[in-house]
Amino acid sequence: MEDGSLFIRDVAKRSGCSTHAIRFYEKQGLLDRTQRTTSGYRVYELQALDRLAFIRKAQRLGFNLEEIRDIFVLSQRGRPCPHVRQLATQKLAELDQQIRESLVMKRELERLVRDWKRASKQAGRSICPHIERFIPSSAVRRAGARNTRRRR
Repeated sequence: MEDGSLFIRDVAKRSGCSTHAIRFYEKQGLLDRTQRTTSGYRVYELQALDRLAFIRKAQRLGFNLEEIRDIFVLSQRGRPCPHVRQLATQKLAELDQQIRESLVMKRELERLVRDWKRASKQAGRSICPHIERFIPSSAVRRAGARNTRRRR
């Protein structure tokens, strides 16, 4: 279109978002309602591209759509940066926790693989002896601590 407006397929190509996602974002209030042509096609302003780029960047940083919507609302009232910093700090703490849990799981899987031959010999009528005989290292540490206390 000559006046700087774009059809949804053009917005999709230029933004890297699918037309389905664009319609969804519009329905969720993340994009302004569009004008329609007489034949019913959605017509977007160029600003929609900036908004879609922001949505994609925010999602890559772990913000969900509700949080992104809140940021848009706050940006209309002023600067949303303090709110974004609070959200980012919270997300960072959650990510740190997920990393710690993933490292524990990694060690547990390494131990499971390392002890594979020993468990294979005990197969019998089990579903999977490797998992059935598996004791999380946290349980091993607790049992060791109890045995240490008993010896004293």
